Amino acid sequence: MYRTGIETKLTILETAKSLFYQRGYKAVTVHEICEGAGVKLGTFTYYFSRKDDLIGAIYNSYMTACKDYVDANAPAGLSPAEHHMFAVMLYYSRLYQDEHIIAFHREVLKLGSESAYFENPRAVLADFSDDCAIDRNDPTYGLMVMADNAVRGALNVDFASQDSHSLADVRQLLTDIYTITARLFGTNRDALLAYIDSAYRFVQCHESADVSLLR
Repeated sequence: MYRTGIETKLTILETAKSLFYQRGYKAVTVHEICEGAGVKLGTFTYYFSRKDDLIGAIYNSYMTACKDYVDANAPAGLSPAEHHMFAVMLYYSRLYQDEHIIAFHREVLKLGSESAYFENPRAVLADFSDDCAIDRNDPTYGLMVMADNAVRGALNVDFASQDSHSLADVRQLLTDIYTITARLFGTNRDALLAYIDSAYRFVQCHESADVSLLR
């Protein structure tokens, strides 16, 4: 059966996700992914130059699913910053609902992949620039982005190592992250915390079992 390029890439990605869910990241080989997807190695490397490239694709796809869920279920009229916070709250709350996914996520964090604490930090902060008066023309903006990303990474690694990952714990994680973001960029911390509280209530009141990193 003929498959388009998009279908082939998706088949490879979904096969990898299924295998990673069952056995973890390190234990799965590219050969096994190719065999499961029914493709040759050359086809795999056409879409993913190496196994690690799958990590970014998996987490980006997951973040897109979180944003799509917010689009379909959140109240109309959210600002970009509010919309982003709703998606981020959903992102972390769903990430820690399944022991197989938690184990995979911990593996990826140990590899030092920035994809695991999600998407391009400049894209993240762009969502907040208008709402929270972040000046992207500031000469030190690039350095502050790097610092913000380093903080996200450190806090994510610490959070993943903990035993408790309740929704309240996720809210505290985001409070810690965005408190530091506010200090770095000199923006309104209270506004960010209000977005976090709204996002917490949204996730608390919505069933989102279909949103998953690996399923």
